[in-house]
Amino acid sequence: MGSTEGFIVDRELIVRRLLLGFLLVIVGTQPAASEGREIEYGKINTLLSTVSQSKSPLIESQIKLEILSKEISYDEIKVWIVEDNRILNEIPVDMTNGTIKLPVFKEARAKQLALRLNQDKDSLVLNLNASIKSPSSTVMPYRDLFLIIEDFNNVTKKLAGAMYLFAPKMSSLKFRFDKPATIEIPANKKNYRYETDTDLVIEVKISSRLMKENPTVTFSVIPASIEPID
Repeated sequence: MGSTEGFIVDRELIVRRLLLGFLLVIVGTQPAASEGREIEYGKINTLLSTVSQSKSPLIESQIKLEILSKEISYDEIKVWIVEDNRILNEIPVDMTNGTIKLPVFKEARAKQLALRLNQDKDSLVLNLNASIKSPSSTVMPYRDLFLIIEDFNNVTKKLAGAMYLFAPKMSSLKFRFDKPATIEIPANKKNYRYETDTDLVIEVKISSRLMKENPTVTFSVIPASIEPID
């Protein structure tokens, strides 16, 4: 477990679960006035920037405030971006689900800023959720689908730092279905066809040749979930 002031990070968890649907809890310990606290924006910005650089159309992210205390509601929560105790702008909070949208800054600028919350860490936490959604159609370009692997490995390299040498390198996609299914990839030199196993799973290894060729991938039914594996 790696830890820095105001921000708690399990790097191994991030490496293994980022883009698979991880839940990263950002905890600020630096007080702001008499209540609440501030979180160094540079640390948030790194995560936001990394996820925003994903190329796959199937990767989505959401920033959400999670209330831990029964004594507060979303309409009582205030969020600001501040610099040297000066409020630059207030961040709107969705009153129905607690989601917020945060901007991505250049690294040098982000280090000058902080995110201020008007609630303490026992009452409120900030979560960044990143996940892989299922395709909206039973057909999809090969490259758009397998960019998930490239994105995952790029994120791993950026966030793992020196641990990257020991981190898993993803090379395949695991598709899980709700019923027996097939995947077909009609490439130029060969037609690839895969069937679900007894666990209703299909695993397909990425091909550099097919990434360039970019044939159409056809699912007999839309997969319930997709995840990169090593």
